[in-house]
Amino acid sequence: MMRNEKGYTLLYALMGLMVLCVVSLLLLQLLTFFHHVSQEPHNQSEAFYLAAHQLEQELLGGQHVQVTPTSLSFEVNSDQIYYAATGGRLVRQVDSKGYEIVINDISSATFTMNDGVVVMTLVDQKGRAEQWHFICGLDRPIMTASSSP
Repeated sequence: MMRNEKGYTLLYALMGLMVLCVVSLLLLQLLTFFHHVSQEPHNQSEAFYLAAHQLEQELLGGQHVQVTPTSLSFEVNSDQIYYAATGGRLVRQVDSKGYEIVINDISSATFTMNDGVVVMTLVDQKGRAEQWHFICGLDRPIMTASSSP
């Protein structure tokens, strides 16, 4: 008696294809996750740098600098510029009208001023801090940065 086993070939091929698709999907999800995790610190540091660079450009012509622990205000071309940390973000306001979000997802932003040096410290949600120093009273403010893990 002869056995005919050719009927299961298509079924086995479909099951193998299904397993291949599931494994490929899981691998893709894993690679996507690791890509996002690896990019996160760079993006936050870049956002911190852009916020500091914007402040540096505005301090270029700034006068009458006033600092509180959570805010910074100064005057540029008769416009009153105000930076403050509110609700997990750093916002910028001009002449007390509306506001612009400078950076999101921060834990805190603090400002200090000693001998003409304005220090801005930004801390992200994971506790990483970056500190930016601006020397005021010159033709061009000098910006330096330091960070901590």
